[in-house]
Amino acid sequence: MPKRKRMLVKVDTGWFDEKADEYFKRDDFQSFERHLLRDRKDLSLRDLHTTRKDDPRHQKRKKSLQKLFADKSIIVSSVQDYHFGFGFPFLAYTHCFDLFEQPAKWDPTIDLQILSMDMGDSLRRRHLVLSQAVLPTVIRKLHDSLERPVAVKNLGSGTGLDTLQASLKISGGGVISHLLNYDTDIRALQMGKEMIDWLKRNNQMNGMNVHFQNASYMESNEKADLIVKIGILCGLDNEFAVDTLKKDHQDLNPGGKIVASSSNIHMKTSDPLANFLLQNIGARRKDKLFPFKGWPLNYREKSTMIHLFEAAGFQDIRISTEADPKWLNRLSSEELYNVDVLPALTRGINHDGNPQILLKGNLYETGYNWIVVASK
Repeated sequence: MPKRKRMLVKVDTGWFDEKADEYFKRDDFQSFERHLLRDRKDLSLRDLHTTRKDDPRHQKRKKSLQKLFADKSIIVSSVQDYHFGFGFPFLAYTHCFDLFEQPAKWDPTIDLQILSMDMGDSLRRRHLVLSQAVLPTVIRKLHDSLERPVAVKNLGSGTGLDTLQASLKISGGGVISHLLNYDTDIRALQMGKEMIDWLKRNNQMNGMNVHFQNASYMESNEKADLIVKIGILCGLDNEFAVDTLKKDHQDLNPGGKIVASSSNIHMKTSDPLANFLLQNIGARRKDKLFPFKGWPLNYREKSTMIHLFEAAGFQDIRISTEADPKWLNRLSSEELYNVDVLPALTRGINHDGNPQILLKGNLYETGYNWIVVASK
């Protein structure tokens, strides 16, 4: 009987374990620890470290810190409840805390610190570049080459915000025949449906047909001209990732394309604090799909990405990041430094589009996310 393939990559903490003492002495680590633990002097960020997993006392302290962290942070609470859910990216896209249920001892400054970390803000940047540049460009080109409206399938869609905003940018109707979103998070699908209803009431749908399917991306069998797969590959083992991409290749119509993203090596090397927190954040779910104590990420090199898509049968593989000038040059400075307000408008929340907090300097100097455009 063939060995079952691993779905998720193992949590990789080796990069941190080798230099743990150096990391804990860094200013960003110490500043974050002082703020998070100002009312719990008996704990430290070292209690999240996984190297003492056989020590029962350490495990108790670690779980206490994970619970405290979740009680103070919308982001951490969301990740613990639904490990690969929509919460963290969606908050990074919107910077709107009012869209979320607040945990018991919520401290907004903790979430603001996470959002302002370069790795956290990379999700906001990825969303803007995908929804305002990459996806509109690919959809327009497909429409022109196929000479008909494009069928779009968004797998692991969350709320569907990336593809929805791209559709709105190109006025959807006539260019897109239908947009089908697949996800298993009921809250995300409900938010997506609310956005569609709001757009319809405000006459902004332009004839688009948008549907939401409560099912795993692996259960999708419809044919499409464009498959969108954002954030799905990040946690997958390479062999399993190839299998999912082979299915995508099979589901594409002749001449179709895929747009996908995945974490790259900069997520590990350029923002160690954010990566350390994410990998040791803990999980509340205890089932076979979520056996990990942290959020696993596959830090792929560009050559690995090329191999994955070639192995799945794709050709004309173009790989960039959210920091690539060819995408940034398509956006105004206002677009580059704003957040998405559509979800807030949908819920009747006032939002001026400005981020709650941003790092200083050139935010688009380093790309944390591979963005792949490939053809069948």
